Amino acid sequence: MNIQDKIILSERPGKLSLIREGMFLRCYEQSLFLFITNYRGDLHVSLRQFKNLDGRLVVYGGFPASQLKKYLPEAQETDWGYEIDCEIVCSERYQAWFKKTTQSLPAPEEKDDQFNKTEVSEKVFYFNCELCQFLESWSPGKFPRSVDDGFIMTVKKALNEME
Repeated sequence: MNIQDKIILSERPGKLSLIREGMFLRCYEQSLFLFITNYRGDLHVSLRQFKNLDGRLVVYGGFPASQLKKYLPEAQETDWGYEIDCEIVCSERYQAWFKKTTQSLPAPEEKDDQFNKTEVSEKVFYFNCELCQFLESWSPGKFPRSVDDGFIMTVKKALNEME
């Protein structure tokens, strides 16, 4: 789902949209505002600028999907995530919140939504044959969580040893 679709879902009057993104549920724009003001005020908020939206700044936040019932037991599942019937966003309150929120966050890098890349460092890391074979055979749920965790720890250890 592209960012335009996510924003359209998030702007529906009387709906709070939680969009499934991997293991997380994310709220964008007005849905984020509703979530923070009505359910959980301590959610971490991020700011991102999108080239394919003419440089528009977009605010979003999320939490692990496993915590959904803890925060929003009334949420109804959809094809793209979850939604909740709620109040219609007051435009003036939302605009004031958006302005305050975007001013309090560090300026974002301009990124393209075509790829969700996170550059951690300038390191170049080469996988050995064993790690490459594991990745080629890996699929969600194929291995126990301990095996997946072990793989991640092996990669993190190798990255730390490069420093």
